[in-house]
Amino acid sequence: MVTKYSEIFFSRLGGPIFAERLVSGLSEPDRQRLGTIMLTRHYEKGQTIFARDSIPAEILFVKEGSAELKCGDPPGRTRLVTVGEIIGLTETLAEAKHCDTLTAKTDCEMSVISRDDLIWYLRHTPEACYRSLEIVAENLHMARELAIGDY
Repeated sequence: MVTKYSEIFFSRLGGPIFAERLVSGLSEPDRQRLGTIMLTRHYEKGQTIFARDSIPAEILFVKEGSAELKCGDPPGRTRLVTVGEIIGLTETLAEAKHCDTLTAKTDCEMSVISRDDLIWYLRHTPEACYRSLEIVAENLHMARELAIGDY
């Protein structure tokens, strides 16, 4: 578990993570298994979905609507989160604090997977585990390139 606040802003490492990238190529039984661990949650326009410095216990997948990700640093910078995007994958796996605040821009419907269920799924689905690792590694690589330039 990441116990100290990190200056690495996970939400901006390599840009948005889209669900299609994680699930494309998975077998039908693996997709069905994923469906069994997802819950649906509704957020109303203006509702805070998560706040900066909270430690996530779940990942979110935007099914309908949109949300605004308000960056903690630099203050005031925002990004629109749209249908198909997964939020909190890296933070949830690392048990790291959210660096940003996510607020529903419209009424939103989200699929939610708890950290425990996500880890269970990754342990039982090697292809999904590999894809998750690949995305996190690519995002870290892109963050490094942005921070220090090409090497």
